[in-house]
Amino acid sequence: MCNLTTVRKSAAEVARHFKVRTPPDVALNVPEETLPGYPGMVIREADGERVLQSMVWGSPPQSEILKGGLARM
Repeated sequence: MCNLTTVRKSAAEVARHFKVRTPPDVALNVPEETLPGYPGMVIREADGERVLQSMVWGSPPQSEILKGGLARM
């Protein structure tokens, strides 16, 4: 299974489609192809509203989980 995701719309178009805001102080410099470990567009909730922002995409590697290298939620 491939983890490659392709987004051919701009951040503004994605924000309009999902009716979310883009924080003015956040640059959404994301590549068209989103691979694990690289930036991708994410919609999250902040202060009661949905916002679009760039975050590193993908699940943590299993080796990091097993050795306890990640903060627990």
